[in-house]
Amino acid sequence: MRKYHLLLFLLVFTICGCAANENKNEIIEESKKISLKSIPFENEEYSILRAAGANHSMIFSINLGRVNANKIKYWIDHYENGKLTGTIFNLESQISNESEHMDYKLYFSISDSASNQERWTLALRQHGNVSSGSYDMKDIDFDSTGIQPIADNSINLNKNADLGMIIRNKGKNQFTSSDDVKATINENKDVYVIRCGFN
Repeated sequence: MRKYHLLLFLLVFTICGCAANENKNEIIEESKKISLKSIPFENEEYSILRAAGANHSMIFSINLGRVNANKIKYWIDHYENGKLTGTIFNLESQISNESEHMDYKLYFSISDSASNQERWTLALRQHGNVSSGSYDMKDIDFDSTGIQPIADNSINLNKNADLGMIIRNKGKNQFTSSDDVKATINENKDVYVIRCGFN
């Protein structure tokens, strides 16, 4: 009887040990990824952007974890009627891991600068420094606009990620959006996808 108890104990101990190792490996693997999160719209940072003249905005938090990245690239791809038509911004910034789990913020905002014209701004904040680019959208014509941050995710070095979308339509007063980027692109007239990548 004792022999069976000992075997049962060893079996349970082995299974628990394997499960603990799997969890530990998952945690280690996750720390080797870059974490991307959208900041909720009720965050006070949005009030600051609105006070500065932004009509629409999205903010993203970037945590490098233990990933030793040197550069971040961030841009916006434009899709019209389901097809890629061009890229806006194409910005790149040097980044440094001064300490583990350093956070960065990526800001996107739209402000009116004239009738039928908008100013789009994409900015990266790191260690108190800000690098940004602005783009004037001219002769714009649309009936509806939607802002859609994409669900939080994580990526490896040398990979790209979708952060959020700006959705616009002409001829209908509504838009269709979800975290499914491809479906959103196919179901709407103009879709702008904010993307980033690290190396």
